[in-house]
Amino acid sequence: MNLTENETKTKLESVDWEKVHQEILPWALPTFDEEKCFDLVLHAAKTWVPEDFAEGCSVGAVEELRVDGLFKGFADVTVVRSPEYMKIIDWKTTGSVDAAWKTAHAKGWQALWYGRLWWQEAQAAGLPLIVEFRGIERGGGRTRVVPVPFTEDSLGRAEALIKLVVGLREHGQLRADGSECYAYGRPCEYLKKRCDAEGDDFTNEEYVTITTAPISPTSAKRIFACPRKNFLYQLDKLRGKTEEAKFTAGVNEKATFGNAFHSGIGEVYRQLGERNAST
Repeated sequence: MNLTENETKTKLESVDWEKVHQEILPWALPTFDEEKCFDLVLHAAKTWVPEDFAEGCSVGAVEELRVDGLFKGFADVTVVRSPEYMKIIDWKTTGSVDAAWKTAHAKGWQALWYGRLWWQEAQAAGLPLIVEFRGIERGGGRTRVVPVPFTEDSLGRAEALIKLVVGLREHGQLRADGSECYAYGRPCEYLKKRCDAEGDDFTNEEYVTITTAPISPTSAKRIFACPRKNFLYQLDKLRGKTEEAKFTAGVNEKATFGNAFHSGIGEVYRQLGERNAST
């Protein structure tokens, strides 16, 4: 049974909301977006705290990076409700939680990746494993949940997929079909100056590092779409040209907002989880 309205209110009143706000600030959002982000964090907490912190639930690691062989994933939070389930929660801020959004996550690779990473832990505990995507619209705050069960069949598909992706990654100079060069109606950032050229100079050490590193679901999709783009992206990252620099330069405002939201809701769950563990 979930928390009652009064129990939820008491839980949320125990949160240090100034600390939550401090977690959002470093992302340097415009004032309006900063306030909107804080409001969405509060809205998400009111929506899901009653379920995740109900009696019998245990909230595990918040913002946990896990690596197992070639698989790499970053879970926003894990929730165990014995004997019903182990959930790997992934928050998603989005423009719309419509049917297309639901399908993209129900059929996406991320669920296979995260399920593969937490499979053994769920099996050891004797619990069904679910990767759950929780979407919240940046505009109106409408929410949607997409639970994706992970089974032995899913495990087989994850292992087959990683072999395919690893094989493509080894061919770092392989260009994608031309349609990928203008995906989402804009040219690839590497198209003119670097992709059409013979390629960047790189050392054998850099090549080995890039082609043997663990792979996140985001990297897997990039490799599958265009091995060359992934290679150039990872080369930039290896040399210190990071995504964080792009965020602070305002290149990807939606991603910045999403990261700020994750920092805020992560702080809420961290505080409540620590409080539960100490009682």
